[in-house]
Amino acid sequence: MKIIRDRVVIIIIGKTKNIEGYQVEILKVGGPILIPHIHNLFNLDASNSRTILISPILAKLYISILGKKNSIWLESHGERDKGQAV
Repeated sequence: MKIIRDRVVIIIIGKTKNIEGYQVEILKVGGPILIPHIHNLFNLDASNSRTILISPILAKLYISILGKKNSIWLESHGERDKGQAV
């Protein structure tokens, strides 16, 4: 869940918004409560899931988390230098 918390902070600090601009505010206010639920949502078993609607902010958060995990994996397997740009 640390990666999720870190990525939420980056999204909050950054300029990520949807047209209405309220979704980042939801993460600011509800982050501590929402993070465990976001963690459960992103760790669904693909064989036991159904289609769900994901808001643009959650999609951006998911992409950010995947990018971070990919960076960690690449660095740990010597496929990329630590801190190298993607």
